Amino acid sequence: MPESEAITSAARSPATAVPIGAPRGRGKRLPSTLARLATRDRLVRQWRDAFLSDASALAAAETIARELTRYRAAAWTRERTADECPQRHRGRPAELAWCVLKVCDRDLSARHIRRIIAT
Repeated sequence: MPESEAITSAARSPATAVPIGAPRGRGKRLPSTLARLATRDRLVRQWRDAFLSDASALAAAETIARELTRYRAAAWTRERTADECPQRHRGRPAELAWCVLKVCDRDLSARHIRRIIAT
């Protein structure tokens, strides 16, 4: 499986299914939420390794946060309903931005991305 297909399939994983008997209550995250966050974090690390391996952790985090915010404000508004990443983004940082947002549609601060990269 080519890398682009592996990235896209990770974004479409069935991690959003809520298991029966999942813990509920204050401070308890559902296993599906934990799985989605783990997938998002793995994609952010993959983004850094693939496109920003020479940059420092701070510079990489700031770049990822900026590109993710820019993509979310522009192209994501049109592409969020797509089942697969648009072909024009394949092999580019926008592909990973699409995958990250498909898993968890939230902006990430540079500080939070730095924490993700560090682990």
